Amino acid sequence: MGITLMKLFFHDPANIVSNYRIGALIVVAVIAPGASFLYQRFYARQARGE
Repeated sequence: MGITLMKLFFHDPANIVSNYRIGALIVVAVIAPGASFLYQRFYARQARGE
């Protein structure tokens, strides 16, 4: 996942229009905390045995 994010921030923005670049970064900024929340809510709970 880290390699994908690095590619998004460094390689892909050079090839797209600034409006789409801003939109893509906003989407990543929303998805990353959401994925973290879901991980903590479901997978960490299973690891604890609840």
